[in-house]
Amino acid sequence: WICKSQLPAFLYPTDTPAGQESLRDFINNELPNISGVEYVLAYSLNDYMPETWSQDVFDAFANYGATEIQGTAASGGVPYAGFIDMQEGTMEEEVGQSLTDIIEAVFLVEDKWYTGSMKSPLIGPSTEWGSIHWGLTDQEAGDQAEVNVYGVTADGTEVLLVDGLTDFQYYFEPGEADASVYPYIRLEYVATDATNNTPPQLEYWRVLDFLDTDGDTVQDPLDACPDEFGFPVSDGCPCLKLDLKLFLEGPFDPGTFEMSTILNSERKMLPGQTPSNPLAMPTPAGQPYSGTPWNYQGTEGQNYTDADYSSDVVDWVLISLRTTIEKADEVAMVAGLVQKDGSIVIPSDCEIETAEQGPFYVVVEHRNHMGIMSPTPIAPVNGQVSHDFRMEDSFKDLTSVGQKEVMAGVWAMFAGDMNQGADNVSYDINGTDKIIWETGNGIFDNYNAGDLNMDGDVNGSDKIPWVQNNGNSSRVPK
Repeated sequence: WICKSQLPAFLYPTDTPAGQESLRDFINNELPNISGVEYVLAYSLNDYMPETWSQDVFDAFANYGATEIQGTAASGGVPYAGFIDMQEGTMEEEVGQSLTDIIEAVFLVEDKWYTGSMKSPLIGPSTEWGSIHWGLTDQEAGDQAEVNVYGVTADGTEVLLVDGLTDFQYYFEPGEADASVYPYIRLEYVATDATNNTPPQLEYWRVLDFLDTDGDTVQDPLDACPDEFGFPVSDGCPCLKLDLKLFLEGPFDPGTFEMSTILNSERKMLPGQTPSNPLAMPTPAGQPYSGTPWNYQGTEGQNYTDADYSSDVVDWVLISLRTTIEKADEVAMVAGLVQKDGSIVIPSDCEIETAEQGPFYVVVEHRNHMGIMSPTPIAPVNGQVSHDFRMEDSFKDLTSVGQKEVMAGVWAMFAGDMNQGADNVSYDINGTDKIIWETGNGIFDNYNAGDLNMDGDVNGSDKIPWVQNNGNSSRVPK
């Protein structure tokens, strides 16, 4: 007998009682304790004399699900192969009919593969195609993911319309997806991870079409504006999409290039969550910027519970659009959830609403970090305002700061602006912020402005960023 695992092969002559006993002991006592073994192949060589085996040898195989090897006690040493799945505790077998048989055993091995793809069902029919929206989970550095878009004719012919789409939101150009030719659409998702064999998983994909309620075949202000579509304001729809990314200095970890999610995933202190510590006071549901000095009355997160927060959420931020740098020219505001990779998710189909066409200065505020603004106005592209604050410094003048360079070429919002009610002209970090930390020092399991590293506790480690950043100020008008 040879039992072949990830370790070297083991040969067991079973024509003697001693050899049979050794095989039994290996199966019962050694095999379960060999680490890292997922599959075991056991097969016979020559006549292994099963008619002379004691029952306890057959029982050893039976413990892994073998049933057919018992029959060889009567048929003699016919060819035999068994394949054990150690994780499932199951076994597949192939047994010859006579001593002269040659058997061919095929066993399927399931394992993680570096690439995979899937196709959607047919989507449609539609009289108009508008846009594609999709998202991922479990994406790691180096992972690749894309979507292919196929138009499908009435007779079922598939034609590739968009190849290798990597943007999570895509708006068809006029005539690119003609619904009179392609009344149906099919999507194909392709993902690759050549490093860890754990490709990113598709979280959702959607295909949206136009609504033309006045029947003039044109999307314009006379039509109902479907909030979730996010068409450009020049087409008459006031909903814009936001593609924004930023880092908060407090929870940022240069080693992982991510921010900590302890406040959410471990302590469960975000608004609406049930704290992990049953003695802790829960934070009321709803975005946290309804009070002074923000006074934003948006309903984002108003009914949130644990189930509404993904494990990647770090905290809430407040986003606004301005047509100039002045606060008086603010035209839209919304609260969003910053993820550990810095991306911001807006928990609303209509991500941000304005009748203005832009370009816009983008302002982002956080409850204990210094507010930031894009260095230049940003024009919407295909109904989307995009900016990556992580990759460049934000708005400033010669007497102020924008963001903090936490790694070479990587920027984050300054931690320490805990008392923003005392910020008058603009955001700054000073002695009034230290009072917030001193008041909260020693408080744990709390959604507290003094918790700069956002681990659920206010302690000495939170004072360090304030000490480092004290005296910094912004010139973003408040």
